[in-house]
Amino acid sequence: MADEKYVEDPETELLTRICARAIEAVETDPEYDNSIKIILMLDDGKRGGIVAHGYEDPKSIDPMVDLFGHLRAMFRAQGKELLLIPGEGPN
Repeated sequence: MADEKYVEDPETELLTRICARAIEAVETDPEYDNSIKIILMLDDGKRGGIVAHGYEDPKSIDPMVDLFGHLRAMFRAQGKELLLIPGEGPN
């Protein structure tokens, strides 16, 4: 997957645009403040759209770390364990 090139797809872009509008809606909530980070994912069974918001460095791995932390909690809630196996990254 790391070697795959991103290919623009109107249906995937649609989901990503919906994610962006949902984040805009969250920002209008009176209890929202800028310390809140958001990772929002939509999936229609064929494609997915995901947006990370509130992370200062767009090249940071912080959103992925947070996402895996939440995934681990979801697995544990089902009595399962999520294990990440280190491997070699792309060249």
